[in-house]
Amino acid sequence: MTPKVSLRVVCTLVVTVLYFSMRSFSQAPNTKFGKIEIPDLQQNTYEKDSSAAAVVLFDVGNARFSYNQSKGDFQVIYERHCRIKILKKSGYDNATVVVSLWHSSSSSDKEDFYDLKGMTYNLENGQVVKEKLNKDAVFTDKISENRTKKRFTFPKVKEGSIIEYSYTITSDFYYNFRDWQFQREIPTVWSEFSVNIPEYFEYRKLSQGYEPFVLNTKESGTMNITLNSSGGVSKSGTVTQGTTETLNVRTDNFRWAMQHVPALKEEPFITTINDYVASLEFELSYTKFPNAPFQQYAATWQSLNQTLLKNDYFGGALSKSNFLNEVVKNITTKTHDTLTKVAMAVAFIKQNMTWDEHHTIYVTSSLKKALEAKKGNVADVNLMLVVLLRELGFNANPVILSTRSNGRLLEDHVLLSRFNYVVAHVDLNGKDLLLDATTMECPLGVLPVRCLNGEGRLISEQETKWVSLAPSQGYRTTLITRLEISKEGNLKGNVNIATSGYDAIRFRQNYKELGKTKFLEDFTKKHGTWTTTNLDVENINDLDKDAQITSNVEISEACSVAGDKIYFKPIFEINEQENPFNDPNRKFPVDFGSGIERVISVAYTLPEGYTVEEMPKNAKINLPDGAGSFVFLMGLSEDKKQLMLNSRVSLRKSIYYAEEYPYLSKFYDMIIAKQAEQIVLKKSNP
Repeated sequence: MTPKVSLRVVCTLVVTVLYFSMRSFSQAPNTKFGKIEIPDLQQNTYEKDSSAAAVVLFDVGNARFSYNQSKGDFQVIYERHCRIKILKKSGYDNATVVVSLWHSSSSSDKEDFYDLKGMTYNLENGQVVKEKLNKDAVFTDKISENRTKKRFTFPKVKEGSIIEYSYTITSDFYYNFRDWQFQREIPTVWSEFSVNIPEYFEYRKLSQGYEPFVLNTKESGTMNITLNSSGGVSKSGTVTQGTTETLNVRTDNFRWAMQHVPALKEEPFITTINDYVASLEFELSYTKFPNAPFQQYAATWQSLNQTLLKNDYFGGALSKSNFLNEVVKNITTKTHDTLTKVAMAVAFIKQNMTWDEHHTIYVTSSLKKALEAKKGNVADVNLMLVVLLRELGFNANPVILSTRSNGRLLEDHVLLSRFNYVVAHVDLNGKDLLLDATTMECPLGVLPVRCLNGEGRLISEQETKWVSLAPSQGYRTTLITRLEISKEGNLKGNVNIATSGYDAIRFRQNYKELGKTKFLEDFTKKHGTWTTTNLDVENINDLDKDAQITSNVEISEACSVAGDKIYFKPIFEINEQENPFNDPNRKFPVDFGSGIERVISVAYTLPEGYTVEEMPKNAKINLPDGAGSFVFLMGLSEDKKQLMLNSRVSLRKSIYYAEEYPYLSKFYDMIIAKQAEQIVLKKSNP
């Protein structure tokens, strides 16, 4: 329930905002609605990004506080004015605008959308032609019980069009202040947001992204509040007259702006692009109204911990365990070994529960019902595991986290809504063991890749703390090949590809999803030049061993034969074909989730009568501070009949930050160049 503001007893408020004076900045655009310049309509490319399908000419918003007398509480009034240039057909999606609105299911609090103005501008025969956005083009979509969307599409949009719109939102949710995004999937010339905050409110302002502010100002201002108290007659018969009093309230007036903001583009090896968008968020810390108590809003980790433990669908679910009595008895009669008990508990949940792939920290209804249905969300699965482990005598508790696709967590930003996943934690002699029973292919103590996102929060009656989600294993694939080279340039031999860690998890998941026949068919298609026989997979169900694929192969015309020489490049199954880090302007960190290792071992048997005339030189390349290495070794066997190749790429860190990116990019360039070097065999003189 929203606390109601009481500035004076039996008072009516009339609020007048005195807008503070803004300095004039030459780089700010002319934002008068309808003020369209001919050169803007003639523009067909954006000079700073010729690939852009559309560009935001300006996006300007402001937020100010008002007082709703009928509700007895403050509101926030948001105004937005935006103008977008459409450059290509692929930019037409930007002519549809969606605005999210919220309303409470437990009170009358809501957000109202109004004063929408919209226009499409086209240049025809040298004249600006306007097409107004009609009311019948505005639709309301229900998203959930608490959320709707206003959606509108501009008419007569074509390449070269400019669209412009403005609207106002009045929100009762000053405790959930709207954020502002300066960056979109298309470039932005100018983005600006200003806020006037009365002294009664204190917000934490959180900025993220890699783009600089061209404006970041704070000025003092004032808000005049007129208090009208109604007169009346007291119980003693005394008549009082109504009074009027004006309060001069201090305000903090903020203004932020960014200019020439580049388009936000997906990059390989990141968590979620939302972690890097240039934006501002606001978190209400406290309110302090006259004649009213101080109201703290910002939660602490301890209060969040208690909130969850008292929640019927989290802590309440952990308190009911009788339905697992038979399972506990079965496990304890079979073993007294600590780790075996844990493994058996995880195995029971995996075998009796199917994860419905829904991410949440709350159970559906009850764990007993989930077990009866043998299906549930991640909380149903992993909180059931916590209960079972507790009944087996372990100090087990939940750890809540945010998945990689959900975004990163900030340790000083206590928001329960940021968490969308839960795993089980066991304290084994002071060591953290994290368990997830949603994924059959994960070995004991190995979390799915989706969980590898910084730290999670332990929720417990004894303590709450951060727990590292750092992986216990990495990605590892090893290729072992023995090949004979014929005088005609053909190769024949055997191949073994072994995977462990997260490569093995991915291997097993792909195998189970496709089935053996389709899995092997896909492998054959991927290597279209190979003729394979005796193709098989091993250790699919034994999670303690490498999952691998083996085959006999024949590769026709794998080498080039010219006169008395044979030319070929080493056969690489798992090498890099191109550099994934070739964007010199990348600002985001590279996040693999875990370390990576690729090992190649190949033995080439030379054709009779041939010797090695030329082969790549040995090389060792290191990243700074031991963050990675590449080793490339080639040599002949003692009898000179075999050419041996050994290559190892090791990336020892999960995350490489922006300052390390140039080294990582050059590192990959050197690997690719080395692996592309040629071997030359020459026929010996008779």
